[in-house]
Amino acid sequence: MAKLFSKEQVKTFFCALVFLCLIVSCSYADVAVNEANFPDPNFRKYVNEVFALNSGTIPDYLLQSTTTVSVMGMNISSLKGIEYFTQVKYLYCLSNDLSELDLSNNKDLVSLYCNYNKLNELNISNNTEYASYNSPSKNK
Repeated sequence: MAKLFSKEQVKTFFCALVFLCLIVSCSYADVAVNEANFPDPNFRKYVNEVFALNSGTIPDYLLQSTTTVSVMGMNISSLKGIEYFTQVKYLYCLSNDLSELDLSNNKDLVSLYCNYNKLNELNISNNTEYASYNSPSKNK
């Protein structure tokens, strides 16, 4: 019976596989719930309670799997930090104090409800899945 691979080839393949696994595992990281990542105190409080379970850190698996964020009527003036939730499809941010909203990094966003805000600027430029937008008529 013939050998398929030499010992050296198996060793090289194994090393490459381990290296690749390290790169993939290091490319994702938990996110600290702090003022730098979530400047608005009300949004930060919501994120810490709902996603970090009051631990101060959002686990990567939640950042990669959360599809809905609902922050209606929470007196939020900035949703900076929403970009960490890369799989968000539905965003409900009605009745807040938002004047600008940058969702360009939330590429899977399908539906946005942002009525009753002070929106002057909305960036959905990279949202390839975007289908529904509900806003302008009743912005403050």
